Amino acid sequence: MRLTRIRIKGFKSFADETELVFDRGVGVIVGPNGSGKSNIAESLRWAMASQAPSEVRVASGLDVLFSGSEGRAAAGLAEVELVLEDEGGVAPGGRPELSIMRRLSRDGESAYLLNRLPVRRLDVHEVLADVGLGRDSHAIIGQNQVDQVLLASPSARRGLIEEVAGLGKFKRRRVRAQQKLNRVERQLVEARARQAEIQGRLRPLALQASAAERAALLEAELLELRLELVLSATAEARRDRQARQADMREAKEAQAALDTQAAAIVARRQAAETALGALVTEQEAASRLVQRLDAAVERLRDRAVALGERREEIAADARAQAAQLLEPRLRRAVERGDGLDQALVRLRERGIALIADQIRPEPG
Repeated sequence: MRLTRIRIKGFKSFADETELVFDRGVGVIVGPNGSGKSNIAESLRWAMASQAPSEVRVASGLDVLFSGSEGRAAAGLAEVELVLEDEGGVAPGGRPELSIMRRLSRDGESAYLLNRLPVRRLDVHEVLADVGLGRDSHAIIGQNQVDQVLLASPSARRGLIEEVAGLGKFKRRRVRAQQKLNRVERQLVEARARQAEIQGRLRPLALQASAAERAALLEAELLELRLELVLSATAEARRDRQARQADMREAKEAQAALDTQAAAIVARRQAAETALGALVTEQEAASRLVQRLDAAVERLRDRAVALGERREEIAADARAQAAQLLEPRLRRAVERGDGLDQALVRLRERGIALIADQIRPEPG
């Protein structure tokens, strides 16, 4: 397994995306103090799922993000990707390259990716342990670690040799298996205690179950009776509804007939109102005619009275005139003594004609 590329972005002093390519043989990174050489080694540890902030020389996990400078804003995301070439075919999946990537955002969200697929942190440790790059494999040796190895105790040296030999991953797996076994044993003890407790409560529970079963049967019977009652009530309600619907139809038919009669009555009323209006008009005209006739009759009565008075006056004048006219003739007739009776008759007729002419009413 050989490291071929490192891609760093937003990690500590690497604000811009930087990619380092390593050819075969020995690769050396040189530069003045403070240029970021140590940050490259720390980016390797960080990408290999290092958890302790002290391993990358920071106080907290978020301090690995580029903190900004006078001319650049702080980075919101740190990302380191390692690309390893699998020369011995030890990487899982049988791929020629193994990509290990770690991301961290400023809001605290972290992600691990193997070959660009999301995985757990434990999966990264397992893969690195399989290829001999576990966290305790000392694949990365920092400053002062050589002196620590030389001054280490025999047991610590033994552990270092076992890790280099590839036994460390098995020891860690054994520890994890032992931890799982201990958890299973504790769960088994708890399960047995729970079983004993349940067995102690089994008889009361059986009695309760029997009582519950009987109650369930009674409840089922009660439910059937309620269902029958509901069905009966439903049938009765359906019959009542049908009867009400029939009554409603009859009422609607009666209402339609009444509406027809009412329409005819309204039509007759309108015709009667029209005729009444005509009669009122005729009555008003007749009243005006009667008033005119009454006035004419009154005038005729007044004129008849006037004419009667005038006739009496004319008759009196006529009698006076006749007397004045006849008296000389009668005197002469008497003096002559002849044909007195015929003269009287003629005088009478002439006087009557004269009186009639005097009392004849004026035209109009």
